[in-house]
Amino acid sequence: MFKVNLIIVLISAFVVSLYAQGSYKVVFEGPEHGVFSRIVATSQDEFIAIKFDYPFRTPKVITSEIYSFNNYSPYDTIRWELNLSRNDTAISARDIYCEPDGGFLISGIGVHYTYTDTLIIHNRFNWMMRLDAMKNVIWERFYPLPEEIRKTSVLSHMNFLALISGNYLLGETIQSDSIASIIHLYLIEINSQGEMVKSKVFYQSPGGWLMSLSYDFNTSSILLHKVGGELFDCANGIGAFILDTANYDTIGRVCYREIWKSYGFTEPYDAMLNQEGDLIVAGSYSHWNFSSNTMERFLGVERLDTLYQITHEIMLTDPDTMTYAAWANCLDINAQGEICVAGSFDNALGFFTDYYDLIYLAKLDPELNLISERYIGRDAEYTVDCMAATSDGGIAVGGYQYDYLVNEENEGDPFVIKTDAGLWLDTPQINEKNVHRALVYPNPGSHEINVRTTIKQAVFRLYNVSGNLIQEQPLYQLITTINTTSLPQGAYWWTLTQQEQISDRGKWIKY
Repeated sequence: MFKVNLIIVLISAFVVSLYAQGSYKVVFEGPEHGVFSRIVATSQDEFIAIKFDYPFRTPKVITSEIYSFNNYSPYDTIRWELNLSRNDTAISARDIYCEPDGGFLISGIGVHYTYTDTLIIHNRFNWMMRLDAMKNVIWERFYPLPEEIRKTSVLSHMNFLALISGNYLLGETIQSDSIASIIHLYLIEINSQGEMVKSKVFYQSPGGWLMSLSYDFNTSSILLHKVGGELFDCANGIGAFILDTANYDTIGRVCYREIWKSYGFTEPYDAMLNQEGDLIVAGSYSHWNFSSNTMERFLGVERLDTLYQITHEIMLTDPDTMTYAAWANCLDINAQGEICVAGSFDNALGFFTDYYDLIYLAKLDPELNLISERYIGRDAEYTVDCMAATSDGGIAVGGYQYDYLVNEENEGDPFVIKTDAGLWLDTPQINEKNVHRALVYPNPGSHEINVRTTIKQAVFRLYNVSGNLIQEQPLYQLITTINTTSLPQGAYWWTLTQQEQISDRGKWIKY
């Protein structure tokens, strides 16, 4: 048995921004493209994040690292020194599961290179490693893929499910190298010693991405949530397989497109059972608006009963903001039962840097009432890949950011943002355009602006560049529309006050 080395990360290795107590942002700057692909909270005052890099100059070489972040300070960040190098073999960690006893189960993929006189043959396999609470390695296992998909597939989108039997179920998406539209789903069950118990391949054409694994309501069956590809008679393949727990045979299906009819999940989504045993589903929705001839896309959350009927629902963002859910996982539930959701607004780059993306974070109560939401960004293009509800009530979110003025082509810098329990990320030192409690849109706009905020009894004020008050509007609901037809074109500043204290501020452009 050997131990994983732990190294305190030097602060010079990344850029740290400290905000309010228990909140910060860390950016790993570098010449290659990287991303934080998975974040998992522990029962201690920390969360674990997996980062891997795609060097665009040598795209076949993928490296990964695992970090432990302290909930309250990034200066205690620790990098796990996993030995993932083998002769003629590359291994990349993709997912991690925290055991109840404090140990860890890490999964990943590997590629073994066989060299001939004229070819380099890539044989891909699954890899797992189990650690105890002190990060001693208990076992390490390699699992060859079935012969028919071993040499021609790219693996991604791994998901863990701890089974009530004490075993583990690993699900993943397998995409063909030669035909990108051919995507299979692959399940592996292993026991506590890392021995493979059974496996199953779901052959599908075209498409199909595994998004999450969860138990059904009574743990007698498993829901394999997916998007795209064939899913019985589900429109657009949006839904879930219902699998038995004996051989993972398909015994039914849930069609989310049928449930939500005109609106439905068409982008990655996430699902899990809450503390009451109801199914919570979150993700991106899309809908074609025939009156405006535009595609509307936004985030939503649903709560379903045991008959898969909606008991509660909420549309978190507005259709014209073009919002996308976090790619790998966008949903988590904290110890208080609060539902946490993460995603990003997709905005085209314009003359002003305000056209960059925004990260969207929200908290809801178990009845899906909106508690608070935050909008972070406008200083870069953000792609949100993962999130987790941390033990202190905050949210940790990861992905990568791209600045057109700084980053080179194909280069993205991995980032982690940690909020406190109130989703705060600001102090008097932070640039006010980077963190908002309100969303003012469209920006630029013309005849009207919408103000969206969860701040109670707030007042919105609009000023010209000379500092003169132009308009004042009390806000009594989540979204308030303000007529700006009479205003001349130009730049304006806005503030949001609560009890005469400024809670938010920003810039708005009228064209």
